[in-house]
This record gives sequence, structure tokens and C-alpha cells, in this order.
Amino acid sequence: MSDDLLDIEYSLHVELVVPTTFVEEFEDRVVEFLNEDGFNRIVNTGDDRSMAKMDTKRLVLALKSKNPFVPKPGQQPTVEAFLSRVDRNEKFIRYVHVWSIEDIRELDLVRLMRLCAADDLYRKIDALVVDESQEFIVKINTPVVPGRSNTYVRSVQRFRSFDVGGYLFSVGALRNVLSDQGVYHVGQYQAVTGKLNAVFDFWNLTGAAGRATSPDVIGALKAVGLNPTLVSKYVDPPDRQPIEPPENEFFQPYLKPESEALAKAVANKQLDHLLSPAR
Repeated sequence: MSDDLLDIEYSLHVELVVPTTFVEEFEDRVVEFLNEDGFNRIVNTGDDRSMAKMDTKRLVLALKSKNPFVPKPGQQPTVEAFLSRVDRNEKFIRYVHVWSIEDIRELDLVRLMRLCAADDLYRKIDALVVDESQEFIVKINTPVVPGRSNTYVRSVQRFRSFDVGGYLFSVGALRNVLSDQGVYHVGQYQAVTGKLNAVFDFWNLTGAAGRATSPDVIGALKAVGLNPTLVSKYVDPPDRQPIEPPENEFFQPYLKPESEALAKAVANKQLDHLLSPAR
């Protein structure tokens, strides 16, 4: 296996939809799962003992949508099926987890999912989720920094293949300018499965930028009065538009820093500092 392949930083982007009725139990179960050594416990209690090993996946981002939502008709059939069985006025929270994958052998999700299906705690969490999607993503060279506020934006944009590099360069070139305006780039990833040429950006908004009413970095930059020429030239150029409408949404961290179980999970290296809401 080539050294270049081993140097790539793979991650797993997981999106989960949970009814508001189940939110409190879901978050408690996630903390319990992390406290119980996460996936490491599962891969070492399965029936395939010959492959037992330390699981190195770490939760580097755990966010939930700031506002409950109602799915648009036809977009999420599993959610609509759930609504057909319960109160039609039920709303939902979207959770986003990004797991870093330090060992390329952990890309074997088939085996992991088989082991998870036999795990009681994992099944309890799964029973609270009405829709889930997973994508392998590659980390772009962005710094990992702790959040400075509880206001995050996840932006998902899909470009033509020859426009991806230009977008990544533009955002990198503007990173210091953006941070001076209170807009911190805390993660950038490119999809390697699912919709190709999709870029996932995670932003932490502070100060005036954090008061933006539009859930995208352009809205945040306009809120702080950044030079519109700079915005149009580097961030929002007319000749490099996404091929699909961008998906921008406000998020917030949801794991409580005062949680004793969470502290133990941090000590066990199952997650890192980006998860805790700002104090």
C-alpha cells in the first residue's frame, strides 16, 4: 500500500434525523456510548476475535441543528413514513457527527455494521433515529481549532470537478481574513463517496458574524461588513457557482461539558474538544 494513500486523512460524515420527542434520550445514549469506549468496545466483543483490535475512530464534531425542522414532501421518505404513524405535527432535529479514521482498515464498514447490529446499546440509539446517511470524506488541510461560540454553520456545496480546486484555494487564502472578522473555519472535507465533488465546510461564527440571520458564510461576512468586492471575487465568484443549490444550516454543539460521562469519554480519547459548547 502506498505511503500517499496512508497519509490521506479519512473521516466518516454521519447525518441522523431524530424526532424532537426522542432528543433527550438520544443525547443521553450517545454520551453513554462514548463513555463505554465507543466503537472500540464493539469491535472487540464481536464474534470475529481474530480481527479484534483497537478502533481508532474519534468523534471530532458532534453538532445538532439549532432549529427543529419539518421535512419537505418527497425528500426524506423514511421521515414521512414515521410521521404517518405518529402525530403529524412532530418536528425533527438533525445531528451531524464527523468521525476521524486513523487506520485505513477501519473503512470496512460492512463488518462494523454487522457487529453494531448485535450490540444492545447501539440498537437502542438506532431505534431513536428515523433517517441516517453516511459518507466517507477526506479532510482538507484545515486547522483543528476549538469553537469560540455555540453558533456553527455547516455548508455543503457541490462543484464541477474542475472548480473544486479553485474553491478550496480561495477559502484557504481567505482563512486569516475570515478569522479576523470572527468567522472561524473549523473543518473542511471533500466527499469520496455519495455525491462526488461535494465539499463540506464547518464554520464557527462569533461576534457580529454570530448574529447573522442567513446560515452561510456569505451572510456572516455581510453581517460584519466585509468588503463586497472581496466576497464576490474569492468567496462567491460568478464563474464558479455550485452545480446544485448550497445546503447551509445553523448548528450548535450538544454534548454538555459538565457531564461526568463526557469527561470520561474525553479521557478515553473517544472524542475531542470541539464537541463541548462554549462556556
